[in-house]
Amino acid sequence: MIVRFSRLFMLMFILIYLTSCGNNSSCDTNIAVVNANKIGFLIDSPVGNIDYQCGDKQGKTDKNGKFECSILPVTFTIGNVVVLKSNIVPEDKKLYLQDIVGVDRDSFNNEDVLKVAMFLQSLDDDGDINEFIWIDENISNKFDRVIDLQDLSIAEVEDLIKKADKTPVTKKYAMEHLEGYILPNENNETNQTVVEVITPSENNETNQTVVEVITPSENNETNQTVVEVITPSENNETDETNISEAEATYPSSENNETNGTDALASEETNQTIEQEVSIDTTPPTITLIGESNITIEALNEYIDEGVETDDENATIIKQGDVNSSKVGTYIITYRAVDSSNNSSEANRTVIVVDTINPTITLNGNSAISITRGSTYNEQGAVATDNLDDNLSVEIIGEVNTNSNGTYTLIYSTKDSSNNEANTTRSIRVYTPAPPPDTTPPVITINGDNPVTIYKDSSYSDAGATTNEGSISKSGSVDSSTIGSYSITYSATDSSGNSATKTRTVRVISGKPILSNPTLNIDENATTSTLVGKVIVDSNGSSDITSYELNDTTNFSINANGEILTASTFDYESRNIYTIEANASNGVVSDSVVVTININDIAEVIPVLLDKNATTQVTNFTFSGDANWIDEGDNIYSSGDINDGQSSCIIYNTTGGVVSFDWNVSSEEDYDYLNLYIDNIKIDRISGEQSMASKSYEVSKEIKWCYSKDVSDKDGSDKAWIEDVKILEYYTIDENASIGDSVGFVGIKDINDSNISSFNIIGEGSESFEILATGEILLKSQIDYETKAIYHLSATATNEAGTSNSVDVNISIINDTNDLFIDIAVFDDNSTADNSDDRLNIYFTKDIDIDTVSTDSFNIYGDGLIDGVGVYSSSWFNYKINLSANSEVFTNDSNISISNSVDATDGYKLYYETTTKIEKINKFSRIQTGDTNNDTTNSDGDLKRGLSRSYVDNGDGTITDNNTALIWQKEDDNNTYTYSNAIGYCEDLDLGGSSEWRLPTIDELVSISDKGRVAPRINPIFTNTNSNDVYWSFSSYANNSSDAWTVDFGHSYDGDNDKDTDYLVRW
Repeated sequence: MIVRFSRLFMLMFILIYLTSCGNNSSCDTNIAVVNANKIGFLIDSPVGNIDYQCGDKQGKTDKNGKFECSILPVTFTIGNVVVLKSNIVPEDKKLYLQDIVGVDRDSFNNEDVLKVAMFLQSLDDDGDINEFIWIDENISNKFDRVIDLQDLSIAEVEDLIKKADKTPVTKKYAMEHLEGYILPNENNETNQTVVEVITPSENNETNQTVVEVITPSENNETNQTVVEVITPSENNETDETNISEAEATYPSSENNETNGTDALASEETNQTIEQEVSIDTTPPTITLIGESNITIEALNEYIDEGVETDDENATIIKQGDVNSSKVGTYIITYRAVDSSNNSSEANRTVIVVDTINPTITLNGNSAISITRGSTYNEQGAVATDNLDDNLSVEIIGEVNTNSNGTYTLIYSTKDSSNNEANTTRSIRVYTPAPPPDTTPPVITINGDNPVTIYKDSSYSDAGATTNEGSISKSGSVDSSTIGSYSITYSATDSSGNSATKTRTVRVISGKPILSNPTLNIDENATTSTLVGKVIVDSNGSSDITSYELNDTTNFSINANGEILTASTFDYESRNIYTIEANASNGVVSDSVVVTININDIAEVIPVLLDKNATTQVTNFTFSGDANWIDEGDNIYSSGDINDGQSSCIIYNTTGGVVSFDWNVSSEEDYDYLNLYIDNIKIDRISGEQSMASKSYEVSKEIKWCYSKDVSDKDGSDKAWIEDVKILEYYTIDENASIGDSVGFVGIKDINDSNISSFNIIGEGSESFEILATGEILLKSQIDYETKAIYHLSATATNEAGTSNSVDVNISIINDTNDLFIDIAVFDDNSTADNSDDRLNIYFTKDIDIDTVSTDSFNIYGDGLIDGVGVYSSSWFNYKINLSANSEVFTNDSNISISNSVDATDGYKLYYETTTKIEKINKFSRIQTGDTNNDTTNSDGDLKRGLSRSYVDNGDGTITDNNTALIWQKEDDNNTYTYSNAIGYCEDLDLGGSSEWRLPTIDELVSISDKGRVAPRINPIFTNTNSNDVYWSFSSYANNSSDAWTVDFGHSYDGDNDKDTDYLVRW
């Protein structure tokens, strides 16, 4: 039933109802009163302090997410980021993210929902989003770029959050929060209708309470209307509650568990109450202050004069702005809104104009003069404007540089507002006046200048010519008087320019007259020996100032005219020289031919013979599947072989040049005659070949092998060699001792017994010497692996000074024979423990490493060392085979087999023993420097091994000449663990190299010098620490956590824990 009440009755009814619940917390009766505004709550959690705008209204949500709009849509923003835009407010007033996106509220994994949820939850000011999300003002200020969140992907949203210095929440976290927040509210058993009353202003004559009701949800078992009333102000003359026409429904209290004291609550039926309400619909008036249309010049400041309204409580909203730096028309809208949301508008038009002309600045001068025929180079101009940039300048006009006159160029420009500017440049083209003639005439003297004549002769002047005007001459020559005279020639042209030129005439005495002598010199004369003198004839002038010869290679001449020898002469080679001598008195000269005869002096020239002699080779050996056949007359043919077989003929030599002829008749490119020299294939032939001659230098072996593949037989299927000869060389064993004889250079003529000296030259000649008897001796150690053949030359000189030379070719024999041990010193460090003793074996010869096959060695025999049997003692064998301190030292790089031991100094080998060494480690022994023989590693007073030798490289490094190792010069005294020491060395860059490493224990011990006081190292190594030890790379065999170290304070080595910090010498 609908009943209309008076306004007063209705107000009283509401007040009675609002107090009818008494002290009870719930009421049984619902009252729904609705106004025109729409109130909603933005919910992820409630989102507070987020900007929103609906129509002209702008505001921020409170901590409950509340917003209020009279019109829709409503737009939510953070800074310039548009977060959400909604066209609806649901009936329950709760605006969830799903409602805005347009999906069901249980759609928690929707990507558009999630990216908004992640954005809002990540920007919360304190990270606690259980009660509400609060957007701090500082966060809003960080989003200055206009972005619509719906245009971004989730990854782009995460990047946007990070740019605001926030950490994005995960999708899973955002989804769980949405699900946990929304689900409990859907089935709320107590659904309340919340009514908010908006308080009127103090001066409002009619103070009205506007009540807005939020409708309860459908499933609320107990429907309650919660009403909040804001009391009108005291000055309100008419205190009324303005309630919009609405219906209030009172449900039955049948299911209401809590009953209030209101009598209406007991009614079993619902009642509908209707009330007429007066509403203010009169808008305020708004009036522009100043003109409605305003024009301003660009870049001038626009000052807005504003508007006025008749409602002092009205709110003025201004929209629009004026950009005075941009020409255009701007509309500014003013809107006045009163407390009843009545509004009115007014507009003002502001026009920004540009009436200022641009300016043009010429590059260069505005007036230019150029010569006719030259090139005019336009320098251009620059236009500037108060608003526009990069204005172009148009140039109108042309300049004809081939025609005199004044030309005007017009420079024009226009800005975007059609303001123009012009300027001009004038160019004068002119013909310059010719320069004055200042060039003098050219005078050319005829004939020689200077001229030399003899005394009392006649002089006739040749004159001179000019290109302009005429010639005048002055000066004379007196030929009867010796001296110098000048003839001057002058000329003047039509412009008055003059020129002069002078000829010099010298009067001299008569020229020298030389005789034509014949001179003699002995063929054995030494250089600078006087040959004779050039004679000046008495009829000539004797004032000679210089002499010259045309042959300065063999002769020279001094200021006195004396001819001297400049080289030596051999009558048998050339016995006469014809040369030309020239004499000058400074003015004129004369020349004469001088004949010099070489006198023959009787002499004996030594004629030398070397060992080099060609012999026929017949002592061949054979290998392969068939022997070669001797066909006679030094002809050999290959044996009969089948497919895949070979037949070889071999000649072994101690060195020389082998010559031979060879040919083959076989299937081409299949069956070959191959040539090997010292086991290296040098050449091969196949097919039908004619006999060809060959010659090769051989140091050990030459071999010919005829081989067949599985191809068809062709030709004679045979190979031949003929006339094999060898030019033999001198030979010497590579392990020969210094002073051993290589051979003799012989003298052919036995009567030539006056040889005064022999000399031997060539690459490697420093390893040999030759005596006056012609015997060649070994001067220094040689090594087959280093150099197998020496090509030298021996020269003999007799007492007469004559000499002769002969080739000397020396082939080194590769020594694979047994050798003797020179000395074996067993060093005892005066301890009872023999496991740290050391056996040093010294060899007189080198050892051939090619013959070594095993990894250890043993000594066999009946000898004793300090009463212990060498051949059988396990104690001794242990020391040799397993001890890290057992090493073998050799003289050179070659290794061989030794099979006997002689008596030694130090501890004696009491019996001669037979020693077999199957494997020897190459190591260059260096003197320890110790003078005793009772300490570890000592060499005693025997001083065996190499003397120490170092070179300072000048770049912070030292080279050990014995080991060729390069060391750090100055220690930096920093300490490291073992592993850090290795890395430290590998990272070094010193001496132009980055290939540094930690030395082994043997390498580090090699620079320790027991002959010095601490530090026990050569002082070329600087800053060495005597109080600590130095790491080596070598790990300790018995404990891998230790490594070997060296103490340069006491010169001993030991093992230390790898985790300890020690010094590094690299």
